[in-house]
Amino acid sequence: MSEYDAEHSDGAAQWEAASAEAEPAHPAQAAVTPADAADAARLVAYGLQPKLLPARDADYADLLRRHRDEPAFA
Repeated sequence: MSEYDAEHSDGAAQWEAASAEAEPAHPAQAAVTPADAADAARLVAYGLQPKLLPARDADYADLLRRHRDEPAFA
């Protein structure tokens, strides 16, 4: 076990416990559906392609619109 691992070994457990206890700050922040998670992953993938522009890709533009307009998705 590295020094970093020793210092941070319980960090994930603490985060999981805190997030499990926390209630959504806003009613619109409901549970994330698998479809929303897949869409968010696609949005990140689009963002990692510097030559791709939302103006040239309708799906990318739609995902960005959802991120701006839907707090639960964001």
